[in-house]
Amino acid sequence: MFSGTVGDALAGQMLNWVNGEQSVGKLAIQSLNDFTITQLRNVDDAVTRCFTDADLDALEAERWAEKYGTTPTDSDVTDPTTGITDPTTGTTNPTTGNTDPTTGTTKPTDEPTQPTTKPTVGTEPPVTNPPETTDPPETMSPPETTSPPETTAPPETTIPPTTQSKKACTITIRCDTILNNWDNLDPSKAGYVPSNGVILPTVTVEFEEGETVFEVLNRVCSKYGIQIEYSWTPMYNSYYIEGINHLYEFDCGSESGWMYKVNGWFPNYGCSSYELEGYETIVWCYTCVGLGADVGGGNW
Repeated sequence: MFSGTVGDALAGQMLNWVNGEQSVGKLAIQSLNDFTITQLRNVDDAVTRCFTDADLDALEAERWAEKYGTTPTDSDVTDPTTGITDPTTGTTNPTTGNTDPTTGTTKPTDEPTQPTTKPTVGTEPPVTNPPETTDPPETMSPPETTSPPETTAPPETTIPPTTQSKKACTITIRCDTILNNWDNLDPSKAGYVPSNGVILPTVTVEFEEGETVFEVLNRVCSKYGIQIEYSWTPMYNSYYIEGINHLYEFDCGSESGWMYKVNGWFPNYGCSSYELEGYETIVWCYTCVGLGADVGGGNW
């Protein structure tokens, strides 16, 4: 356990790492724990150990005295609370159930072990075992029925509204003006322009009261797998549609971009500010010339 090379430490030395820095010092016998002591006693006699049996005996005797206030004798047995080996014989009390005498490993026990004998020299050792009441019995676990059943308070959403009726509108997305301005189109965007210029044919969409043109557009793009990108514009308190189907503003000229009209009218405010009432016809169209002049929106 203490043989071999660890960093720059040699036999009998201790290698430490503190805050990423290495230091080497003499191996202190006080750093040994009960398990380590047991393993050292089991080392083959042909192997040179850092500490002799006499050193280990003295260490255990010192710890025994610190614990019980007396000096161990030949009649003393294993420490009942830690399983420390008898310092005078180097053997382990097999009745405590703490240490395997053949391997030196500690076995778990369900309850604190009791000493088989008391120290015979000096004063009677103080009681070191904790009171039996410190370990709560297994039966003290709270019953599972202490938690109220989940069904005692049904959520409010279990009852759907019955008075609110849905409304409908139609929507289409077109970019056919690009076909007349093909020479101005960014060559990398040619594959996103349908042959007839129709990205989404006219479809009917249901919506709830208070929904906007933006919400309907966003929903149909998600439903039909059409790419869409938008951003919030604080100046206009509305969303701005930057691109649809990978076609963005300025992709087909310096005046190109997306516009929308409702029932043939081009609103002069953002699409997320236009609340629908029902039966509207919405057209999203890509303008290439005149900032809307080529799609019937006049020259903005």
